[in-house]
Amino acid sequence: MAYRKIITAVVASSLAAACSTWDVEPNMTALRGAQPTGSQHQNALVDEYRQIAAFEYDKMQDWRDADRWAEKGLTAAQGNDVKPTTLKEWDLPAEHQTELSIARTQLVSALDGGARTKAPMAVAEAQAKFDCWVEQQEENWQTAHIAACRNQFMAAMDRVDTAMMEPKPTAKVEAPVSAPAPTSLFELYFPFDSAVIGEEDQTAIGDAITTYRSDAKFAGKEKILISGHADRVGPQDYNLELSKKRAEAVRQQLMIAGIPEKDITVLAFGEVDPAIKTDDEVKNAWNRRVEILVE
Repeated sequence: MAYRKIITAVVASSLAAACSTWDVEPNMTALRGAQPTGSQHQNALVDEYRQIAAFEYDKMQDWRDADRWAEKGLTAAQGNDVKPTTLKEWDLPAEHQTELSIARTQLVSALDGGARTKAPMAVAEAQAKFDCWVEQQEENWQTAHIAACRNQFMAAMDRVDTAMMEPKPTAKVEAPVSAPAPTSLFELYFPFDSAVIGEEDQTAIGDAITTYRSDAKFAGKEKILISGHADRVGPQDYNLELSKKRAEAVRQQLMIAGIPEKDITVLAFGEVDPAIKTDDEVKNAWNRRVEILVE
């Protein structure tokens, strides 16, 4: 019992000493009462940094990081743009640096590409959750906190991607000359780093199946070409394999519907044939696709 009391006293005195040598109160008090006057994006950043600063202060008693996020929140509250944290500010485990570097590149690309106006709330959340992820990854022991920040960053970036997505141009339809068989192209789109077919894409698969079966004159002669694609985030060999998985997922759906395997050809292009050209390590939902060509 005496030993436990000694340990408790040491911990308490250490916390008190840490708090006394790191005066976080002024910034925390100012941020809690801040009335933002900036843009919608800057004001959203204030709310985001207020939340993570309060978590570090109230729940974790991490005065240094609470003060770090409070300062960023106050900067945004004054109508200033605030940049995502840089990795060199942190002592990060080597095995996580590549993933975090890619994530930051995606975030900065979105910010520089107009996300502050096109997706102000989503990109503010993405930035704050990225900062949170980096902080938790440096500590590298609270796995639930790391996963929460990472997953929330990814989800916010998906919303940013959707908001930034340019309307797909409508193809000019020309009257066919005479052709021996109808040709139709159907497209499906996939979430980031996923080969799971969404419910909304079942319509495209259904239309491809209907086209395959539709014309009795050509029944049994149609062939289906499935082409899998990926965006430019990640290594090329990984994206090639991911595009193959996407194409194979579609092939399985067609075979379940009764289309013979011999009538289906599967190709995987990885990131080399994008629908929309982008720089490397840039997310683009239009490029995460499978094309089904019925001919």
